[in-house]
Amino acid sequence: MLLTSCAAIFNSPYKKINIHTQHGGTVYYNEGSVNIQNKKATIHVLRKMDSIQFSVFQDSLAQQYIVKKKLSFAFWSNLAIGYGAGILVDLLHPKRFTYPGNIYLDSTETKKGYYSYEPKISKHSWELQFEIPIVNLYNRKDHSGIKSTVAGFYGLGMGLNYYYRPNRYLNFSGHTYLLKNLPLPPPLIIYEDKHAREFSHQLSLSNNYRIQKFRLGYGLSYNFNELEYSIFHPDQNVNVDRVYATTRKPNLELENVMRTSILPGTLEKYVDYRHQLGIWIPLSYELTNDLSANVNYRLSLFQLNKKQFVPESMFMFGITYRLKM
Repeated sequence: MLLTSCAAIFNSPYKKINIHTQHGGTVYYNEGSVNIQNKKATIHVLRKMDSIQFSVFQDSLAQQYIVKKKLSFAFWSNLAIGYGAGILVDLLHPKRFTYPGNIYLDSTETKKGYYSYEPKISKHSWELQFEIPIVNLYNRKDHSGIKSTVAGFYGLGMGLNYYYRPNRYLNFSGHTYLLKNLPLPPPLIIYEDKHAREFSHQLSLSNNYRIQKFRLGYGLSYNFNELEYSIFHPDQNVNVDRVYATTRKPNLELENVMRTSILPGTLEKYVDYRHQLGIWIPLSYELTNDLSANVNYRLSLFQLNKKQFVPESMFMFGITYRLKM
C-alpha cells in the first residue's frame, strides 16, 4: 500500500516558498526572520493540516498574512497509479498538502493581500518561449479529396514574447508538428501505414493577453504542410482482379499492402505540399511561473499554391516553458 502513496513518498516534509514584495524589509515566520533582498525572501515551511502564517515588516509597519493549504499534485496523481489506492494512505499524512511556491505581496491590495501568480509583467519585458506539442489533431482532405481527422504526437516550437504593455505582448513563433507518426504512446498504439507520414510546419504572429493565470491570443499563421502518400503500380503482365474478388468495400491502404506483399510491382512515394494562410488562436494556463499547459487552435483558410480557399483546422495540446530574459 505504501508503494502507491505518491504524496507520502515524493513530497518532502518542507515546502519552499518565495515571497515577492515591492519594497525591502523583513519576513517573520515561526520564530525566525529572513531579510528581503532584491524584493524577494525565501522561507521553508513545514507541510501541515492547517494554513500557514507569516508577517512582513516594511517601512515601520507590520502586516500578517495567512496562506491556505491545498492538496498537492502528488496527492491527485494517486488516481492514475494503483487505481487510487494511495489516497487512503495520503489522507492520513500532512505531506498531501502544499502551498503556493511563489507569493506576491501588494501593499496597495487590501482585500486579498497576496497573489499565487505574478500579477503584472512589466512593459518592455522579453520572454523566450519553448513549446512541446504532445497531441495534434488535424482535420484536412487527403490527396484523393477525402476529408478526415488524423492524429499525431509530439513536435517542437520556439518563440519570442515582447510586452508592449503590462500583461500584453506580441509573440512570434515557429512550430513543427508530427502527424501519423510512430511509435504512439500507450494505450494509443494502432496500426498506421508507414508510407503515409505527415508533417506540419508553422510560423505565427499573435497578440496576447495575460489574465491572471490564463493567456489568450489571436493572430495569423503561415503553414507549410507535407502529406506523404504512396501509390502502387502493379506489373501490367499480372492479372490483379483475382486478388480483390471477395473484397466488399475498397480500402486503399489495405490494397497497397496486399499488392506489395502478394503481387509484383512498384510502390512509389509522393508528397503533397500545401502552403496556407490562416488564423492562429493560442490559449494556455500557468501551472507555475515558467510552465504552462496549452491548447492551441489553427484555422487554415487560403491555400497559396492552389490559389483557392480550402478550410482546414488543427488542435494542439501540449506544454509551454517561458524563460524571462
